[in-house]
Amino acid sequence: MVGARPVVLALALALVWSLSPAPARAAAPPPAAIPAPVASSALIPTTVYLPNITKMLGSPTGWQTPFIVQNVSGENVDLDIFFYSFADGSLVTSRHVAALKPGTSFADVPNNDADLPANAQFSVVIKSTGQVVSVVDGHQGTGERAEAISYSGISSGALKVSLPYVAKQANGWLTTFIIQNLGAAPASANIALQAGLTTVVLTRTIQPGRSQVVDPRVERSLAIEIEYAGTITADQPIAVVADAHNDGPDVKNPRAYSYNGVADPGTTTFVPYAAKNGDGVHRSSTLYVQNAGDGPAISYIDLYAAGLDAPLAFHTTFPLDPGERVRLPLDQVSLIPDGEYGVVLTGGNFAVLNVTTTIATAFGFTGGGARSRLYLPNVARGLGGPAGWSTPIELQSAGAPAATIKFHRFGDGALVLTQTVTGLATGQSIRIDPRFLNGLPDGQYSVVTDSTSGTLAAVVLAYSSGGDGAMAYEAFPGAAASCAPGCFDPNAYFAKTPAGFLYSELPPTDLERLKQRYNRLYGTILVDVAGRDVSAGGRFFVAEAIVFAFNPTVTEDPYFRTTFLNDVVAGAVVPVTRMSILGVPAALLTLPGEPNDSYEMFWVQGNYLVDVTGNDLGRLSDYATGVIALNQ
Repeated sequence: MVGARPVVLALALALVWSLSPAPARAAAPPPAAIPAPVASSALIPTTVYLPNITKMLGSPTGWQTPFIVQNVSGENVDLDIFFYSFADGSLVTSRHVAALKPGTSFADVPNNDADLPANAQFSVVIKSTGQVVSVVDGHQGTGERAEAISYSGISSGALKVSLPYVAKQANGWLTTFIIQNLGAAPASANIALQAGLTTVVLTRTIQPGRSQVVDPRVERSLAIEIEYAGTITADQPIAVVADAHNDGPDVKNPRAYSYNGVADPGTTTFVPYAAKNGDGVHRSSTLYVQNAGDGPAISYIDLYAAGLDAPLAFHTTFPLDPGERVRLPLDQVSLIPDGEYGVVLTGGNFAVLNVTTTIATAFGFTGGGARSRLYLPNVARGLGGPAGWSTPIELQSAGAPAATIKFHRFGDGALVLTQTVTGLATGQSIRIDPRFLNGLPDGQYSVVTDSTSGTLAAVVLAYSSGGDGAMAYEAFPGAAASCAPGCFDPNAYFAKTPAGFLYSELPPTDLERLKQRYNRLYGTILVDVAGRDVSAGGRFFVAEAIVFAFNPTVTEDPYFRTTFLNDVVAGAVVPVTRMSILGVPAALLTLPGEPNDSYEMFWVQGNYLVDVTGNDLGRLSDYATGVIALNQ
């Protein structure tokens, strides 16, 4: 956002002087502490849908789909899990999970559930009292004929879902897909499958919460040995999961993968991993790019890698019509060197599927947006022994220069390891491989990733030895949960009080003065302001803390937070020190005064600009550390 930079610079320069420190106060009367919010107010009830859950489907070693539910709220949550039969939509069983702790995960293994019949298929609905996410891992077969798939649970549906790849025995691949009705009334779904100039339309009627399958083998209107792109529209919100198989009895190396149908893609899509002859096993990716918008659009595909001065750029020669799809097989493009890449697509609303294969394995995942916080419910190191599952994380910067990755033990949520990565470059990806992290024992973990500023995208790649030992799932964005009800409400920054400190309201006249000043000078950049006096133990004045909320349109620029702080430092006319507080970049200004200097700290966290001023640098730093920790 080059045009906005002079405005930001003017804002930074003015703020240095407009937010002058409050007069020195050696002590203050005990302030009235702001009451902490009621615990349950932080919980947002969540429903997660799993369109395809199976138990010993086809045989005792047939498809089974364990699923994992992670509590990503800050409090205990209760789960109610409902299993509905594919055959007739009836409720087969339900179970209640009480008091799932923050950060911990619950795992359900259908093969171990005595209340589920074998050789059966289910749609599952998970209702939670708080924010949760879920991932499904599917397994079939043993030894060299073992296969693995993975897809993500869906917490919100859409009236339009795109499937960039559907095949009917094309080069050995067959794609079935499952549509689940997330609405409160029966859904009528129209399924348009497009191949070149030919479009085939199928229909389904689906009851609330239930699923129906589309199997190209029984659809006579679909041609054999043809690849299609699918667009599904419905009058109720739906979710779709596609399963691709190349595992006929005469296939030497059976392979499979799953992917989530794409709903409401943005105008910038991040794909954290793509490869050409990677990992020493000729692992290579094909990108399927489908126009999910309402008008023609040209797709621009940029491949980023360390060591490249500029991304490798590709684009479609002609605009893609709505629903139309193109493919970019990396191993068939001589201009692309062998290696691994982060990919960024722009130019329209595109549904993007990455299918990555070797001669013996396959996985698929879809591209998406970027957020400052990401959740990864199932991360493993040596799970099941040396040949068991390990899950490298491919982390892509969308403007974030650094990030922290926290590994919580699967069983009790204990924080085992915090890993900090720096030097991230926009568009590029790095690999965090649990196998090579000192201090991380073999086991299973739930992971939370936070950027220091800017945003991130990530995908978890899961590998094991033998058969089709590969699968992938996309990281879950954390912003939707953390933004409700008001991530642009500056009062939310003061919702929790750091230990050892107390808040008191600023005098209304002071706050009104601040509001008028920022509205007059910066109304298009800042949308609200809140402030508190901070005391230590109710006795000693520590700081005046002011929090501004940025305009949401400003924060969409992934470079904004870093640029803003850089401009504060560059424009200061008093001594300034760059620093980092718990991974959050900050600036410390020393303001000369009599008889003592005073201090001012700036940092940008989330959607907020925070400015604290005081006379005791030690207490000021302690407060800054505490409040940043509470808002991470």
